Amino acid sequence: MQSEVKARFWVPGAVPLLLIGIGLLHSVVGFMFGADTIKDMIDNGLWGSMDVETGPPSPSFMLWFLLTGFFMILLGHLGLWIERRLKQPLPTFFGLEFLIISAAALVVHGGALPGWIFVVAALWVLVVRFASRRRHTG
Repeated sequence: MQSEVKARFWVPGAVPLLLIGIGLLHSVVGFMFGADTIKDMIDNGLWGSMDVETGPPSPSFMLWFLLTGFFMILLGHLGLWIERRLKQPLPTFFGLEFLIISAAALVVHGGALPGWIFVVAALWVLVVRFASRRRHTG
């Protein structure tokens, strides 16, 4: 059986709940500001709706915007499950991969402010994991 090793400052569920919150906010904003585009997509049939000419935001933008929000919620729920099941902080690989993806998205998007939240969350996962390892070995 795996021993329970935690960093002093680990707050179980903090990063997963942040992801869920951002995902919900992302989805709500998408539905609020893209309501006309979503309505046009539904009216024209969802299959092939990416070809529909509408004003901003475009159907393809809305698709990716909403999918991003839904996947953040999914990733947050998975993170909560992992932390509760293992009674451990999220694994190092999660923090590293999340950091790489977040940093790449920031570079591509031009450093938009909300993207920094993901970089901070990824770094937090790594710091907590590093501290829990040091405490275990120290």
